[in-house]
Amino acid sequence: MSLPSTTSKLNDDSDFWVVDDFDFSAEIDMEQWNKERDELVQLSNKDLFSNKVKLSDKAIAAEKKLFKLREEMLTEDPTCATGFYYDKLDALKSSKLYDCLNHMPKTVVHHIHLTAAAPIAFLVEKLCYYDFVYFNQKDQMFKVSKKGCELPGYVKVNELRQYWESSTAFDKYLSDSILLFEGTETQEHHEIWKYFQPKFMMTLGKLTNFY
Repeated sequence: MSLPSTTSKLNDDSDFWVVDDFDFSAEIDMEQWNKERDELVQLSNKDLFSNKVKLSDKAIAAEKKLFKLREEMLTEDPTCATGFYYDKLDALKSSKLYDCLNHMPKTVVHHIHLTAAAPIAFLVEKLCYYDFVYFNQKDQMFKVSKKGCELPGYVKVNELRQYWESSTAFDKYLSDSILLFEGTETQEHHEIWKYFQPKFMMTLGKLTNFY
């Protein structure tokens, strides 16, 4: 789709990218813009996992009711989904829509990535006591295999634990290895996700793939 060219730069006083010389006088063919946008949306929708799912009449009726509740919320507060999270949290959690979603049965599509969501204490104090969990101190990476792991540098966590003064000390070592401290180098450049990268990279699904 064709839009007037813009020049963007990072404002030194802000973390947001701003458009500083947008030509608002330029004419935009909105009919053509909408047409091209709709074509892109249709093209994108072809890849949705739900394309082959057939909804029942009850499911369609429920969907319409949920959409109506959503529209009511947006009418009352157009920024309820885009405003600051904690400013909107109480209103969202007290809404009828939230109550409906909270009581609905969760399907297989509704899931969570345990590696990112589980507290580090759970990963260390629970999972790292299984005899098929391995850790590489040099690479700072985990592997999980009930068939054994012969990759160079990987040792069972339960064997490594024997070389520490106590299990508590070893668990603290693992926890501190996963936690990101100020000054830690990361490959991730996003201001938010870079704080999670060591945890993602270290576990990388390997610590939880036996579930």
